Amino acid sequence: MTPENIVARTHGSVYPPPSWLLDHLPVMPSAIGSDLVTNHTYGNNLMHRGPSHFVIFQYTLAGCGELTDRGKVFELPAGRAFLVEAPGPFSYRQPNGSPFWHFLYLSLEGETAIELCRRIFADKGPVLTMPSESTAIRLLCETLISCREKGFQDIHDSSSFAYRFMLTLLREQLLPVAGGREKIPPNLERAAFYIDKHLADRQLDVAAMARIAGCSRFYFTRQFRKYYGLAPGEYLLFRRLARAAELLAADCGTPIKSIIADCGFISEAYFCRAFRKRFRLTTGAYRARIRSRPGEF
Repeated sequence: MTPENIVARTHGSVYPPPSWLLDHLPVMPSAIGSDLVTNHTYGNNLMHRGPSHFVIFQYTLAGCGELTDRGKVFELPAGRAFLVEAPGPFSYRQPNGSPFWHFLYLSLEGETAIELCRRIFADKGPVLTMPSESTAIRLLCETLISCREKGFQDIHDSSSFAYRFMLTLLREQLLPVAGGREKIPPNLERAAFYIDKHLADRQLDVAAMARIAGCSRFYFTRQFRKYYGLAPGEYLLFRRLARAAELLAADCGTPIKSIIADCGFISEAYFCRAFRKRFRLTTGAYRARIRSRPGEF
């Protein structure tokens, strides 16, 4: 799906269904949509966008917008986007010199979204240049069309999309190559695939991942973080906790010890601490919420 397909669609936002999980997953879309504005009074001051932190990405399809960062003004013609954290010292609007502003937008919440946003911002600043055929923009368009037709589906699938989008954006912006695209080295893809298929293996550690990738532990750790946005151990924990959350949501009768074994945690105490730190709930409270709101899953 390309941006051209978005033009003919109804504008506006698509929101995930209300869910307590939105506040507990490491990255989650809170709104996705497109808009065509022709009113020069349109604009937003992100300094006053509520107490909670979130990330906003906005990509110009046609026309022109304008972003202000602490008094510095950036033009946003077609092919440019801004990526910022809110609340923050930013504001955006349709400038007087532009008859319209047509754009895509995505709002993301969660610690991982904010961390990856800050990494991109530190290198590129608030404004990004992106061709419409970039992988990140195509992923955003495809997801928007799907959400308009079917709505948001499974909460964990929505989180997976948000994580893929931010990682794709990170790679495209920080690792440019000929043609504007960047490919993850095959040995790192092989290691990431192996991790996802062997979450239950308690012996899986960074040294084992490095052997799968065929390189030293030091080089593997540096390269993995560069391409995936997380250190290998952080990625492994992220995937194990995501899998545990899926198992808890799928069957409230599955014993905790079985889930611990399926996800490769070394002990129940460690799993419970990690789960509570990530989701800010005990496993018991998590399951109680699921039982009381089964329609959200």
